[in-house]
Amino acid sequence: MMKILFVGYKDSVFIKNLAEELRRRNIYVDIFDPHQLLFFNGTENKTIQYNLFPKVLNRVPGISGLFKLILINRIFKRFEKKYDICNIHFNLRRYSFIAKSIKNIGEKLVVTIYGSDFYRNSNISRKIQSKIYKLADIISFANKQTKKDFLDFYGHFYEKKVVMLRYGLKPLEYIDKLNGESIGDSKKVLGMPDNSLVTACGYNASPEQNHRGIIESVLNVKNKLPDNLFFVFPMTYGNKKREIEIEKALDKTNFEFKIFNRFLSDLDVARLRRVSDIMINVQPTDQLSGSMLEHLYAGSIVIAGSWLPYGVLYDSGAFILKVDSIGEIGNKVIEALNNFEDYKKQARKNQSIVDEIGRWERNINQWIKVYKELSGE
Repeated sequence: MMKILFVGYKDSVFIKNLAEELRRRNIYVDIFDPHQLLFFNGTENKTIQYNLFPKVLNRVPGISGLFKLILINRIFKRFEKKYDICNIHFNLRRYSFIAKSIKNIGEKLVVTIYGSDFYRNSNISRKIQSKIYKLADIISFANKQTKKDFLDFYGHFYEKKVVMLRYGLKPLEYIDKLNGESIGDSKKVLGMPDNSLVTACGYNASPEQNHRGIIESVLNVKNKLPDNLFFVFPMTYGNKKREIEIEKALDKTNFEFKIFNRFLSDLDVARLRRVSDIMINVQPTDQLSGSMLEHLYAGSIVIAGSWLPYGVLYDSGAFILKVDSIGEIGNKVIEALNNFEDYKKQARKNQSIVDEIGRWERNINQWIKVYKELSGE
């Protein structure tokens, strides 16, 4: 049986779902989370927490990061040649400093680029990261534009290593399951007014979601907005301090809003996608947001930054409203509301487009093919 170790955030839906799909096909998968220093044994369904250095050291700026890196390096050395494949999900710069230990975890090394681990790094950081890329056997992307930008930066040095591997979206299945539930009932479960026009702003609590910019832009056109407009801020993961700041800012606007700061079940995530009439996604960078794809599938009118590399969607004819700056969001929301029925009708065609690229059954075989070719099976 092929044995794979994922290195990445254990609670990432992409990692969890990919591991689940592989295990269903008799492929052994463990997960090491370097953020929380957790090891998840897939066979025994057991989590091991590694102890940190003394707490006093963890509070010293710089020192805590150094000691964590040392500890991660020690943990990796325990895994030496235990796996057929080690797959890094999201390439942290720190991995370059312990590259040899990571390479020794498995017979082969796969690095999966998420987008911001390339786009949101300086040129210096990218050059540091190249140490991992040189050791990698495969470098995977979910977006052709991100792959092109990567190769353009590195001068096509890694061209023979790059492949396209897309994740599936489990929530699509839950959206389908809710076809018998009315939008009103879904709103009731989520605690939203029945007659509301729901606008979802981003999908986590990170500052990259540009919540403040969204609020300010919409506030500038407040007198043109209908009274039943209801803003939703999903903040079920991210910075807690950031969540508090955004809530205070919203309290001053007199907008009707709801912040989701609790964990949502898969079914409630699907409900949130279905009830959202509009979804705003204006991150500085992105590869291909799973949350946004779910909104497209569910029929939301999506407003996205024109700078985001969504060529695969536009080439397929997806209906997405673009803004060239965050300041344009307020007027774009008004445009969507003024043309609501027509835009909702156009948005419904997005379901078949996302279905084509977002189903696990359409993507998992390519992952398995790459893994098997690497491991020689």
